[in-house]
Amino acid sequence: MRALDRRTLLRGLGGAALGLPFLEAMRPRSVLAQTTTTPKRIIFFQTPNGLQMDRWRGSVDPGDPTNFTLSPTLAPLAAHRDRLLILDGVSMASSYDPAQQATAHQGGAASLWTGTWAGPGQMDGGGNQLSGYAISRSLDHELALDPGVVGNTRFPAYYFGVLPSADHVISRLFYAGPSQPIGPNANPYDVHRQLFADLEANEAELTQRTQQRRFVLDAVIGDYRSLRCKLDASDRQTLERHLAHVEALERRLGELDPTVVNAACRTIDPGAPLNFYDFQILPELGRLQMDLMVMALTCDLTRIAAFQWHSPVGAIVHQWLGHTETHHDLTHQPITDQAAQEKIAQIDHWHAGQLAYLLDRLHQVVEANGRTLLENSLVVWTSEIGVGWSHDRQDLPLVLAGGLAGQIRTGRHLRFNDRPAHNRLHLAILEAMGAPRAAFGAPAYCAGGPLPGVL
Repeated sequence: MRALDRRTLLRGLGGAALGLPFLEAMRPRSVLAQTTTTPKRIIFFQTPNGLQMDRWRGSVDPGDPTNFTLSPTLAPLAAHRDRLLILDGVSMASSYDPAQQATAHQGGAASLWTGTWAGPGQMDGGGNQLSGYAISRSLDHELALDPGVVGNTRFPAYYFGVLPSADHVISRLFYAGPSQPIGPNANPYDVHRQLFADLEANEAELTQRTQQRRFVLDAVIGDYRSLRCKLDASDRQTLERHLAHVEALERRLGELDPTVVNAACRTIDPGAPLNFYDFQILPELGRLQMDLMVMALTCDLTRIAAFQWHSPVGAIVHQWLGHTETHHDLTHQPITDQAAQEKIAQIDHWHAGQLAYLLDRLHQVVEANGRTLLENSLVVWTSEIGVGWSHDRQDLPLVLAGGLAGQIRTGRHLRFNDRPAHNRLHLAILEAMGAPRAAFGAPAYCAGGPLPGVL
């Protein structure tokens, strides 16, 4: 087969693939959906390096899951106690599957939302097999492909980040498909432009932008079609998937509706430029990104959002807490090192406070059905491992909040002694979102159906 010119390939494949998130982000405001019922939303909230499970776990009456107390770690969430569902004893069993090519943080990141594992990667210089990416799409993308969930929203899903590291299995939690990681947008000014530029434009500007986007999409579609005959069967299948995605995007540009879901929808001023690579202002960056995310949900620009704090095994030092060691290094100090353990507890407590800020903001928005945006949504907080010191993934820290307008039974702490696989939580979430599945991820870990007690 004749080799393709590199520039042609980059234009036809790489350029289009890189451009698709931008194009989706720039759909005009006139596609903001007006629904007859208040939509459901889900937010995946991720903090790295696990938690101190002995301090995370509060007390609960074995006979009455509604009779529980929040641990000191979760104390910042006290105002939302009745809107929480704490899941204790759920195992990320798929991350221990014999097919898993990654270990520790990498394996946890690959398995967490896919319910599968990392495939093989390249060989290193010493002949050792390295881990690849996850072998299937993640839960967020499964939902994003369901029209009943996403409706006519501008984004099927949107990914917010604060100081994630470079593209690597350890820092990628979400997947469009096998070995197709989705990286978060860590630049709040780029996020603001993508989300809200059209809300600030007049009708003439919107019309011009729509025409320009159609022109770009038409050119990409033409490039794809011209490449089809030059590819082998495997590459042609990949190309066809991309082509279908681009053609669907072009069709959606014609679905015009000038209304918005919530009167509280407005643009956000991101303020003076910040250095979004500076971990010393991580708290300020995080709150700005959370504000943008809440408004994106309020405006029904997306119904599926992910928020990823810095990557595991990173060089983040919580200086604002008075620390000098990195978070990851602290988690690997001996458990007898009381000073290190206390600092980890401070970080876990701080993360709970950031979640509390997000819940507060969501609860301030009242929607058409009389419930708040928080009450109509589901927020899921977890990490890629359970305990940082041991890399244990058989007991995930899971805090759910919101309830999806009554679909999730909150105000409870469920303690599982039989370590059910976390794939069953995925099934419960899919059902609660109105997209039930018999299995998700690896079917072997879906036995028993949705996680009991959640719905």
